[in-house]
Amino acid sequence: MEGGWIALIVVVGSCLLSWLWSLLTAPHFNVRGKHVLLTGTENPLGLAIAKKYVKKGAKVSLIGPSLEILKAVQNELQKLAGETSIFVFECELADKNQVEQAVQEANDFHGRPSDHIVYGANRRIQPGYFWEQDVAVMKEAMDVNYTGAVVLVKAALPAMIEAKNRGTIVFVSSVDSLEFPVGCGACSGSKSAIRGLADSLRNELLLYNISVAVFYPGTSSYNLLDTSKGFKIATSSSRDVDVSFDKKAQVLVNGLWFGQYSITTTWNGFLLRMISNGVAPRNNTFFEWIFLVFVSWFHALRQFVKERSLKAPIRAGTAAHV
Repeated sequence: MEGGWIALIVVVGSCLLSWLWSLLTAPHFNVRGKHVLLTGTENPLGLAIAKKYVKKGAKVSLIGPSLEILKAVQNELQKLAGETSIFVFECELADKNQVEQAVQEANDFHGRPSDHIVYGANRRIQPGYFWEQDVAVMKEAMDVNYTGAVVLVKAALPAMIEAKNRGTIVFVSSVDSLEFPVGCGACSGSKSAIRGLADSLRNELLLYNISVAVFYPGTSSYNLLDTSKGFKIATSSSRDVDVSFDKKAQVLVNGLWFGQYSITTTWNGFLLRMISNGVAPRNNTFFEWIFLVFVSWFHALRQFVKERSLKAPIRAGTAAHV
């Protein structure tokens, strides 16, 4: 019996020490006066993230494909920014020349290279089964969700490395890149590519003290998917539909404060991320390795239920999502 108590104390103590170490080594969220380059501010989550940076005193640059929308976002953010000017530039994010010009002009405008990059660009995609979707739909999703991120980071990174500013790159992915719901192949595939890019960059940029983070909001693809044409995606426990965009943005800020690499907004997203963590750093190594014993049972049960539901008859024009 005494041995059991000792083992329990060791386990709990190890988890607490791991958490305390994360707290003591946390980089915090000190962005006052720093240049933050954002995409995707035309959607509610991207706008909420931009507001978090502006409220903390960051110098913000917004780039995207619609100048009209960028101007509207600029006016809304300017109310929070005070005398700090906000830079906007219209460009197609997958166009190398346009993005390079946008990055250069943003750096010149604020007088410094970007310290933070937040890639949250996305595009509304009509859901559908893989064999029924046009390849053009998949290519569009890949161009916006992945290729645009590659082009932007490649354009901004050389100046960040040269400046030695210990920058941060944030990729907004989706919980769908962890659970892959039926009917969301175009979005899930492109968002999974974002995760692969982030994993590679995270390892390479350790050489230059530039951190990388991946954000997995629970409702990203639910909002991205165009359900106006009758293709229904049922909500599940991974979709935080009742959580405000401001709160989701705050979850991201809290994760960056602690220096976390993988940041989720739902309990299901957290569990799925823990299972499929790969070589990425864990938020609390001791706790997660111990908790994996219980998570494996959850995953086995969930997979059984999922496969049973997928084998059940599905009404025409609908998609199962578990």
